[in-house]
Amino acid sequence: MAVADVDGLLEAVKLAVAVADVDGVLVAVKLAVAVADVDGLLEAVKLAVAVADVDGLLEAVKLAVAVADVDGLLEAVKLAMAVADVDGVLVTVKLAMAVADVDGLLEAVKLAMAVADVDGLLEAVKLAMAVADVDGVLVTVKLAMAVADVDGLLEAVKLAMAVADVDGLLEAVKLAMAVADVDGLLEAVKLAVAVADGDGVLVAVKLAMAVADVDGVLVTVKLAMAVADVDGLLEAVKLAMAVADVDGLLEAVKLAMAVADVDGVLVAVKLAMAVADVDGVLVPVELAMAVADVDGLLEAVKLAMAVADVDGLLEAVKLAMAVTDVDGVLVAAKLAMAVADVDGLLEGHETGRAVADVDGLLEAAVKLAMAVADVDGLLEAVKLAVAVADVDGLLEAVKLAVAVADVDGVLVAVELAVAVADGDGVTDAVGVGVRVEVGLGAREDVVEGVRVTDGAGVDDAVTDGEGVIEGSGSAESLVPGRAKFLIPTTVKRPPSP
Repeated sequence: MAVADVDGLLEAVKLAVAVADVDGVLVAVKLAVAVADVDGLLEAVKLAVAVADVDGLLEAVKLAVAVADVDGLLEAVKLAMAVADVDGVLVTVKLAMAVADVDGLLEAVKLAMAVADVDGLLEAVKLAMAVADVDGVLVTVKLAMAVADVDGLLEAVKLAMAVADVDGLLEAVKLAMAVADVDGLLEAVKLAVAVADGDGVLVAVKLAMAVADVDGVLVTVKLAMAVADVDGLLEAVKLAMAVADVDGLLEAVKLAMAVADVDGVLVAVKLAMAVADVDGVLVPVELAMAVADVDGLLEAVKLAMAVADVDGLLEAVKLAMAVTDVDGVLVAAKLAMAVADVDGLLEGHETGRAVADVDGLLEAAVKLAMAVADVDGLLEAVKLAVAVADVDGLLEAVKLAVAVADVDGVLVAVELAVAVADGDGVTDAVGVGVRVEVGLGAREDVVEGVRVTDGAGVDDAVTDGEGVIEGSGSAESLVPGRAKFLIPTTVKRPPSP
C-alpha cells in the first residue's frame, strides 16, 4: 500500500484486489473491506459496491447482502434499503421484492408489509395493492383479504369496501358479493344487508333488490320476503307493497295475490281486503271484483257476497246493486233474482192455481225484487214483478202479479189483473184471487162503451165461450186499463186435466 502511494482509499482497495489476485468478485470485495478497515457495516458495504463496480442498483444491493452476510431475509432487505438509499416507500418495497426473490405474490406482499413497517392494516393493504400492481378491483380486494388474514367473511368484505374505496353503497355491496363469492342469490343479498348495515327492513330490502338486480316485480318481492324474514303473510305482503312501489291499490293487491300465492279466490280477496285496509264494505267489494277478475256479473256479485259477509239476503242484494252499478231498475231486479239464487219462478205450481209457494220460492224472488227496486206503488211493483219473472203468456203473468200483490179479496185481485194485462187491445179477463182459483172469462174485442158478451146476446154473465157457467153477473162498460169485472162468487169447476 505504502509503495504504491495510491491516491485515496478506493484506489488502494482496488490495488489490493489486483495484488491479491483473488478469484471472484465476492472474495475481492471481502478483501477490500478488510484492507480498508472501514468502520461500520454500512460503510463497508458501500465501499464493496464501489470496489466491485457492479452494474445496476439491484446487482449492487445483492452484492451488499452477500458481503454483509446478514442473518435473516428481513435484515438483508433492510440493509439493501440503506445501501441503495432509495427514495420513497414504494420503490423500496419493489427493490426488497427483487432482493428477497420471494416465491409468489402473497409472500412478496407480506414481506413488503414488514419492510415498509406501515401503520395500520388498511395502509398495509393499500401498499400491497401498489406493490402487486394488480389489475382490477376484485383481484386487489381478494389479495387484500389474503394479506390481512381477517377472521370472518363480513370483516373481510368490510375491509374490501375500505380498500376498494368504491363510490356508493350499491357498488360497495356488489363488490362485497364478488369478494365473498357466496352461493345463491338469497345468501348474497343477506350478506349485502349485513355489509350495508341498512337501517330498517325496507331500506335493507330495497338494497337487496338493487344488488340482486332481479328481473320482474314478483321475483323482487319474493326475494324481499326471504330477506326480510317477516312474520306472517299479511306483514310480508305489506312489505311487498312498499318494496314494489306499485301504482294504485288494485295493482298492489294483485301483486299481493301473486306473492302470497294463495289458493282460492275468496282467500285471495280477503287477503286483499286486509292489505288494502280499505274502509267500508262497498270499496272492498269493488276491489274484490277487480282482484278476482271473475267471469260474468253474477259470479262477481256472488263473490262480493262472500267477501262482504253481509247479514241477510236483502242486504246482500242491495250490496250487489251498488257493486255492479247496474243501469235501470229492471236489470237490478233481475240481478237480484240471480243473486238470491231463486231457481225457477213458476216451478211446482198446480194447474189452474197460482204458484203453490213451494219453499217460498216465488214470493222470495219477486218480493226481493220489489224491495231492491224500491218501486213506488203496487201497480208498478207488480209490473216490475212481471218483467222480472219474464213469464211466458199473459195468464201466467197475471197469476204471478196476483201472487206478488198478495191482494185480499176477489174484486181487487181482478182489477189488478186487468190493469196488468192491458195494453194490446185484448183483455184476458181472468179471475184469480182468494176464492176464485180457476181462470174464467170471455176473450172479446174490447171496445169502449160496449159490453162484453159471448156473441150470443148474453150480456149478463161472464162466460167461458162455451156456454153460461152457473152464476150471474154483469160486465160493465170497459175502458182499457180500467176494466171492472164482477166475478161470480160461486163457480162450477171444469174437470181436472
